[in-house]
Amino acid sequence: YAETALYLSYALRPRLLGRAVSLGVTAKTLTQSLTPWSSTGAGLDFGVVLEPSAGSPVSLAVVFQDAVAPRLRLDESTDVAPATLHLAGTLRRSFGGRCALGLHAGVQRTRAHGWIPRAGLECDFRHNLVLRAGVSREGSVFGLGLRWGSYGLDYAYLSRTDAATHPVSLGAAWGASRDERRSALESQQQAHRETELRARLQTLLEARQASAQAAYERG
Repeated sequence: YAETALYLSYALRPRLLGRAVSLGVTAKTLTQSLTPWSSTGAGLDFGVVLEPSAGSPVSLAVVFQDAVAPRLRLDESTDVAPATLHLAGTLRRSFGGRCALGLHAGVQRTRAHGWIPRAGLECDFRHNLVLRAGVSREGSVFGLGLRWGSYGLDYAYLSRTDAATHPVSLGAAWGASRDERRSALESQQQAHRETELRARLQTLLEARQASAQAAYERG
């Protein structure tokens, strides 16, 4: 048995909404194979993040996972992934720029299991070391994240009632984010305005100096 999933995500923060609302969508395909049978289905996820203001320590999120669910068929019946609604909130606090603490709380709902509450704690040391812990009705989780430059390694231990898993992920980032590009553009525009202002002031100063010199020469 094998299962493969491919995801393509896009998110934006529209200026029309005051930059307090971020919208995202994920298109995905899911392929399951059980030799000699194989099936592929496509689906969509939707998400919304609310932040009262830029840099706010509080954010809220709503995610509708499998809003359009992949439909797979390996035998006579079709399997449909259950739609899941996620509601979550985060409170972040920074302590002297060296340590940041994040408190996460949320619930998820599926038709089969109803509402499942979740809580998590995340501690970030200088953006290089991240410690995580979480608990829900399904079990507990402990995680460790390491960052160096634009690369990262994450490990987690998920303890469940029937078994434990050990997911490991590697990540890499490149390029500048949209906010970083916008900040650089604003800095460039500000520098250009300051250069123009200095040039105008210098022109006025030279004109005044020339007028004063002419008046001096006339006695």
